[in-house]
Amino acid sequence: MTPDERLDAEIDATLAGTVGPSADPVVLWLASALRPEVPASVQRSVDAVLAPRALDWDTRPASARERRVQWPVRLAAAALGLLFASQGLGNLVAGHWVSRNAHIPYSDHLFYESGLVLVAAGLLVGAAALRRRWLGPAVTVGTPLGVVYAIHGIPEITEFAWGAALHLSQGAAALALLAAWWRCRRYSRASSREDRV
Repeated sequence: MTPDERLDAEIDATLAGTVGPSADPVVLWLASALRPEVPASVQRSVDAVLAPRALDWDTRPASARERRVQWPVRLAAAALGLLFASQGLGNLVAGHWVSRNAHIPYSDHLFYESGLVLVAAGLLVGAAALRRRWLGPAVTVGTPLGVVYAIHGIPEITEFAWGAALHLSQGAAALALLAAWWRCRRYSRASSREDRV
């Protein structure tokens, strides 16, 4: 091992906290200079900003009032995520059946890719039922996608009842998610402050 490599190894060991008895005093001084003690007031300020917020169902127990506000958001996110994922899985495994009943040409490539995208969207939206931090992306992705599917599904009422029911259910779940999110927005505003930190 060259002297430079030994010095690099000693610096790595010192920064990792595994200092030997023969450590170079200059390396020890430089390493301690890079690790100043954080003042207690600064630590308290950071802890106060990062403290759990209302509607933070994944980090602390919720009060009865918070649970009443949370369950519609979680339920709508779970329902919309399940609807997107089930349509995606249907595209992946039953694309021929969908194309035959919707009277559209079957494209293996298109059904496969749209199936993957819908499963991914379903997982994203469904994650908001478990983790509050996914609520913003779930509303941003799920609401417009569900509403567009509902509008697109209206003509299917006379052609393909299962498709129309699926798309109209997606629209209803998307609007329910948006309404529930809007209702509890006063609780979720704290998350924007948390995100800035």
